[in-house]
Amino acid sequence: MKKSVELYTCLWGLLLCAGALLVNDWVLEALFCCPDGMPDHFRLNFRVYAAVMAAVGLALLYGRKKNMAQNGALLLSSLVVIGLGTEIYLRLFDPQDKGRAGHETLFELHQRWGWRFKAGAKGEFSAYEYRTPVAINRAGMRDRDYAPEPSGGKRRIAVLGDSFVSGLEVPMPEVFTEVMEEKLLPGTEVLNFGVNGFGPPQSYLLLRDMAIYYRPRLVVLVIYLGNDLDDISGVSDWLDGYRRPRPVMDGGRLRILPPVEGSPPYGEAPKKNDACCRLPQSHLANLVERFTDNLKQDKYVIEVMPSELRFCGKNPDERMSEAYKLLIALLLDMDVFCRNHDARLAVVAAPTLVQVYEKKYWRKIVAKYQLNAGDYDLAMPGRELGKACATAGIPFLDLAPAMKSAAAEGKKLYYPRNQHWTPLGHAVVARRLARFIEDELKNGN
Repeated sequence: MKKSVELYTCLWGLLLCAGALLVNDWVLEALFCCPDGMPDHFRLNFRVYAAVMAAVGLALLYGRKKNMAQNGALLLSSLVVIGLGTEIYLRLFDPQDKGRAGHETLFELHQRWGWRFKAGAKGEFSAYEYRTPVAINRAGMRDRDYAPEPSGGKRRIAVLGDSFVSGLEVPMPEVFTEVMEEKLLPGTEVLNFGVNGFGPPQSYLLLRDMAIYYRPRLVVLVIYLGNDLDDISGVSDWLDGYRRPRPVMDGGRLRILPPVEGSPPYGEAPKKNDACCRLPQSHLANLVERFTDNLKQDKYVIEVMPSELRFCGKNPDERMSEAYKLLIALLLDMDVFCRNHDARLAVVAAPTLVQVYEKKYWRKIVAKYQLNAGDYDLAMPGRELGKACATAGIPFLDLAPAMKSAAAEGKKLYYPRNQHWTPLGHAVVARRLARFIEDELKNGN
C-alpha cells in the first residue's frame, strides 16, 4: 500500500513537471495566438503558473516517501476531480461568458453611420451582471416591426440615442420605451432607434436616413452625459473596430463627415485588434472571475478613470468646450429638420451612475484622484444643456432629479460595473419621460 502511494505521488510530481515544461507561454502562443503574439500580461501569468507547477512537482518527487507529500498529492487529485466535474457541469448546464457583448453577431458596418444593428440578427448580450436575449427587427431596430405609416390615427414617438436607449442589458419588455408606451395615452407608438455606441451625430444621421420616414410626431434624443460629448469631440472615435462620423463647423454651418480613413473597406468586417490569444475558455475560471468581480463593483467605478472628470469641470478644456458648441449646433439643425417634417424635437439628458449616486462615489473619486472638489459641478452639464435648449425653444428634460430621488429610496437603478440602467432604472425613466411627453403633446408641441 505504501509503495503504491509513493508511486502515485511520484506520478503526480512527474505530471506537474511535464506540465510546466509543455504548457507554457511558448507552446500556447504557437498553438492559439494570432501573429501579433501573446500579450505580456498573459505571458507573465503563464510563466508564474509554470513556475508554481514545477515547484510543486519537484517537491512531490523529492518528498514522495513523506506523509506531507503524499497528502499533497491526494489533495491535488481531489481538486482536479472537483474542478473537472464543475467545468463539465458548467459547460453542459450553465455556460459562462467573459463579459463580451457579442458585437460580432449584432452589428455590421454602415457607410454613413459607422455601424448599425444587423437587420434580423439574434443573439445574447451578456456580461458580468446580466445575460439578455436580443432580437433585431427587419429594419435594424431593437423593437418590433412597424409599417412605414402609422395607422388608425396613432401618434408616433421616435426615441434616438445610444445603449441607454437600446437597453440590451434588460429584456425587451423592460426597456423604458416599451414601458413608456404602456403609460402613454392609448394609440401612442414609441419606436426605439437606439444603437449601442452611437453619439448624437450618428443619431441625427439615423433620423434623416430612416427614423423620419416612420412619421413620428415627436423625436426624442437621449443624450448620455457620460460619453456623448466624448463621442462628438473624438475622444471616443470607434466601437469594436468601426469608426464613427465626425461633426465639424464649416463656414458657420454644421457638417457631419463620414467615418474617417482607417475604417475597413465598406462591406468588409472590421479586423479585430486581438493580440489576445484564442485559448480554450474555462467556464469555471469565468464563474470565479464573475463572482470576484461582483464583490469589487464599487471599486471598479472609482478605479476606472471616471468620465465626470472630463465633462463636469467648471472650466472645461478646449476640446470639451468645442464639443459643447458642436452639440448645440447639432441640436439646432435637428430641430429645424424635425419642424420641416411636421415633427418636434425634444432633448433628454441621461445622468451617469456617479451623478445619481453622488454621495456614494464622488467623495471617493475626489480623494483617489486628488481633485479640488470646488473645480467640479456634477449638475452643471445638465443645467447648461437645459439653458441652451431653452434658448432654442427645444423642450428639455433632465432625468437626474427623478433618478436621484429614486436612488435616495435605496433603489438599484444602475448595474455598478456596466453602469447602464437595470430594469428598475428603466422603469423610473419610463415614468418620468411619459409625464414629460404627455405634457409636451398636450401643449401642442
